[in-house]
Amino acid sequence: MAVGEIDFGKHMLKEPQERVCEASAAEESAILSELQRGYDAAVKFAFMTGCRRMEILGLEWPHVDFFSRRFVVTGKGDKSRTIPMSDAIYDLLWSLKDHHPTKVFTYQALKARKDLCLERGKRYPMTEAGLKTAMRRAVPNAGVENFRFHDTRYTAATRVLRASNLRVAQKLLGHQDIATTTKYAHAMDDDIRAALNSATAKPKATATSDDNDLKNLQIID
Repeated sequence: MAVGEIDFGKHMLKEPQERVCEASAAEESAILSELQRGYDAAVKFAFMTGCRRMEILGLEWPHVDFFSRRFVVTGKGDKSRTIPMSDAIYDLLWSLKDHHPTKVFTYQALKARKDLCLERGKRYPMTEAGLKTAMRRAVPNAGVENFRFHDTRYTAATRVLRASNLRVAQKLLGHQDIATTTKYAHAMDDDIRAALNSATAKPKATATSDDNDLKNLQIID
């Protein structure tokens, strides 16, 4: 009995696309307004730079150069990359420079904790658990749904893509392969659709000066 050819394509599992969620300016503002004690600065920095959570928590003052307006973060695989400061990033980092001798991002203790050696009102290096908890509370309180800390990275990436190109976004995010960066382009489908609608919209008829002149003519016998 002849065996038919197997269509392997029917049996292949589709590769799931990574979820991309971009915050609007209003959503970003709402989330930041729910954060306090230094967590607002860390999340604002994330929205502006697209840095990963551990890159932000690991940032130290020796790696921040206000003179050259650059800072260095250490990402996946202990690989570092240098990121230029925009004016807004410069101002944010400058406002934090006197909070701690080593760590850039810190939080202010609300109350004393002997078990954790915390003094009320003093600043301590921000922790991953603390930042996760702060974000987990802030997002629903801000009325924003289905938004994670990592989505600040998506938000920064799509904003940069709108203003520049994939190569610039690749360098900012520290992707070795530009194919990794292209996934952020999916979030721009609505922008492309709006642009196409605008470009292909039927122009409205407008009266020309010649038309108006004809209307104003009076026929004299």
